[in-house]
Amino acid sequence: MFKRNLRALFLSSEPEIVSTKESTNNQVSELANGERFENGLRVKTLPPSVIKDIEQKNIARRLAGLSPIHVRVRRCLTCGSMFESAGNRTCGCSSRTAGTIAGREII
Repeated sequence: MFKRNLRALFLSSEPEIVSTKESTNNQVSELANGERFENGLRVKTLPPSVIKDIEQKNIARRLAGLSPIHVRVRRCLTCGSMFESAGNRTCGCSSRTAGTIAGREII
């Protein structure tokens, strides 16, 4: 019986996709407007199309032998809010207003 279970495991053609967001045991409640509360903090979530795109990229990266792209919850460097990210360090808040570098306004 043990060999049969192992054979079914190794012969399965479906890849195992493990999300770091689902594997943690945090207190999470979903909101309707693309945000959720996690451990008492409001977190901006990624749209479903972006998550699907990341899953497709991870399948291609796995075939190429590369490490997968992880979706992590980060704190924005500009405004300090929490958001889901696949590599960005700002939540997009800085694109709404003009910033300054060395006293000059940049758009």
